Amino acid sequence: KKKKTSTGIPDVQAGSIYGGWGMCIVLYGVLGGAVIDAVGIRGCLLFSAAATGAARAALALTRSKAVALFVFFVPAALGGALGVPVLTIGVKRCSPPHARGFAFSIFYVAMNLAALVAGLLRDVFLVHVPLTPKSKPPPGLRAYMGLGAAAAALQMLVVVFFVKSGKWQEEEEEGEVGEVSTAATATTPAAAATPTTAAAEGSVSAVNLLPRGATRSSVSFDGVVSPEDASAAAASSSPGTLANGNGNENDGDGTASVSKQRHRRKQNAFSSLSSFLAAATATLRAVAGPELYKFVAMSILTVNLKSIFRHLDATLPKFVARAFGCSAPAGSIYAINPAMIMTLVPVVGAALSWLEPFDAIHYGGYISAGSPLAIAASPTLGGTAGFVALLSVGEAIWSPRW
Repeated sequence: KKKKTSTGIPDVQAGSIYGGWGMCIVLYGVLGGAVIDAVGIRGCLLFSAAATGAARAALALTRSKAVALFVFFVPAALGGALGVPVLTIGVKRCSPPHARGFAFSIFYVAMNLAALVAGLLRDVFLVHVPLTPKSKPPPGLRAYMGLGAAAAALQMLVVVFFVKSGKWQEEEEEGEVGEVSTAATATTPAAAATPTTAAAEGSVSAVNLLPRGATRSSVSFDGVVSPEDASAAAASSSPGTLANGNGNENDGDGTASVSKQRHRRKQNAFSSLSSFLAAATATLRAVAGPELYKFVAMSILTVNLKSIFRHLDATLPKFVARAFGCSAPAGSIYAINPAMIMTLVPVVGAALSWLEPFDAIHYGGYISAGSPLAIAASPTLGGTAGFVALLSVGEAIWSPRW
């Protein structure tokens, strides 16, 4: 007899749905990169909270398998793709540079604290809420999902009233480039400089000050204005040349300077082509370099290691319920992981600061990879808790270095 989940879906099909949900999160995240840049951190967090809240509310109310599948693959996956990844970007952009490390530490603790509370609340709703005859899904699970929807609504309120556009990163970049561009303009004959927020193609940061007549395509990768553009800027600032409202340069008697415009267009086209070729060359060097292939190989080798955490999320609660009964505290066993991570990461990080990152990943990975053997050696609640504890010890060693 095939085992089924509380929603009536067979186990194998449920596993495929779970894997498809994860793939959708990755796909939406890759395709939505441009959307994140256009909408901004605040807008993405609002959309993520709305999509996640709607998905949880639908799962709490629906009895339709088709509706549940739609929720998994569309709003739930979209909410996941624009949730934690965007939060990570937001922490970087919305925190001052001198306190950024502390901000990420608070973020890491908050994430694990949320997982700890979620695990404990799982037992409250799914173990202590009584079952009703032929109730699928159980009332406790419905209440648990409803609480998740309420939490998403609270997140929306927090974002609306407390999250603003991130400015720290932009101000830091402008401040750094302002120094470079000011030094560059000091050597040019142009006395006047107009502020602009245009970004130089291929450059790392935004150009804050450009000489009059200079364009962002004429700025090299180090933020220094080319000599040709400096001379053009000097010519454009002479008394005999004025700029009309359309951006076309006219001489003193109103006649268009066609030759200067043609020369300027040639310079811009050449500078743009040079910037593109330089960026393409840098990309090819990075792809052809051995470090990239080492990183890819290491990522592939750790796929199975990281898949243990997916079993911790997806299959461990069902295993505990079926092996030890529906009253077994699967949520409390799961909560061992975030509790140990919050406790061990600062201690282990300080104690093993002398260890190289690769060695920490190497040895910590062995501990996490061997953790499922605890269940095989002792298929009891104690052995299951030991599995989670060993997994957490290894994670505390290798995960911060990854």
